[in-house]
Amino acid sequence: MTTTTNLCPNCEENSLTPAGNYESNGFIFSTTQWACRDCDYVDSFIDGVIVSDDIELSFEPVKTYVEATHAAAVAIDTVLAEINTKIAKERRNSSIAADSIKRAGKANAERVAKGLEPMATPYGIDTRRETYRMAQCASKIAALEAEAAPLHALYSEHRWSRFFLVLNTNGHIHRDTSCSTCFITTDFGWLPELSGLTEADAVEQQGEILCSVCFPSAPVEWTNGRSNTDKAAKSEREAAKAERLAKKTAKALVPDDIDGGLTFLVDSNRRERIKTISAAKAWLTDYFDWNAAYPRTWEDGTVVHHHPSYPPSALEIVVDVYAARIGSTPEAEIEAARKRAAKRR
Repeated sequence: MTTTTNLCPNCEENSLTPAGNYESNGFIFSTTQWACRDCDYVDSFIDGVIVSDDIELSFEPVKTYVEATHAAAVAIDTVLAEINTKIAKERRNSSIAADSIKRAGKANAERVAKGLEPMATPYGIDTRRETYRMAQCASKIAALEAEAAPLHALYSEHRWSRFFLVLNTNGHIHRDTSCSTCFITTDFGWLPELSGLTEADAVEQQGEILCSVCFPSAPVEWTNGRSNTDKAAKSEREAAKAERLAKKTAKALVPDDIDGGLTFLVDSNRRERIKTISAAKAWLTDYFDWNAAYPRTWEDGTVVHHHPSYPPSALEIVVDVYAARIGSTPEAEIEAARKRAAKRR
C-alpha cells in the first residue's frame, strides 16, 4: 500500500490517502479512498486500471465506475495506438532494408551476367548491415507485440467501441480498419479518446462523418456532414477573411467601395484613383508641393496656374472626401497639407 498527502477540500488540512484495488465491470481498478485527519470529510476516486501484475495504466481521477470503464478503454487504446505507431515505423524500416538488399542483389546479378565480379557494396549498400537492421526491426516488433498482448487480451474480453478516422480529404469514421469501403492503402488514424463511447459521442466530438456501412443504424444526418476539424478550419478562414476585410476597410478612403476607391478626372484624358486614407493624405501634400512653383509663364506668354497632374478641381474632390472620412473639415486639411508640403522644401 502506498500513501500520499493531499489537501482536504473541507478544512484544508493534510489528509492520509491509502490506495487500494477494486473490481468492477470486469476491470480491476486502482482506487484511492481517503479521510481527513481533522474533520469528518471522506472522499474516493478511481485513477487507474490494472492490466496485469506488472502493468497499470493511470488516468485522470473519476468518481464513478461508469466513467472509469470509459477511462480504462481510452487508456488502453491510447497505449495500443502508440505501440501500433512504433510497430509501423519498424516495419517501414525493415521494408527499406529489404528493398536495399534486393537492389544490391539485382546489381550484382547484372554484373555477373556481364562476366564481372560482384561488388561487396553495390550502390554503397552493405547487405550485412541491412540484414542486421532487419533483424533488429524484427526484434523490436516482437517486443512491442508482446507489450501489446495483454492489452489486446483485455479488449477481446470486453469489446468496447472503437473509432478510426480515414486521414484523407473528407475521411469518415469507421468502427475498425477492415471496412469494405476502404482499401489496403487507406491511411487510418485511431481515435482512442472516443473508445468506449457511443456513436452520438463520436458525432459530437468529431462531426457528422460516421461511415454508413460501419454504423448502419446511425441517422443519415450523422453520416453526410463535415468533420468538426473542417468546420473549425472553415470558421478560422472566415474569421481571418473578415479580419483582413475589416483592416482593409479601416484603411479605405471609401469604405463602401474599398477596391474602387475615389476616382476623379485630372484632365480631359486622364483619371486618377485613390483607394486609401494614407494615399489621399499623400496626394494632398503632393498637390501643394508640386503647385508651389505655379503659376508659371511660358516663353510664348502662356500662363499656367497649376501643375497638370494637380488641378484645383481635383483638390476640391479629394479634400472633401478625405476630410469627411477622418472627421475633419476641408479647410483644416488644406492647411495641414500646406504645412506638410512646406516641410519638404
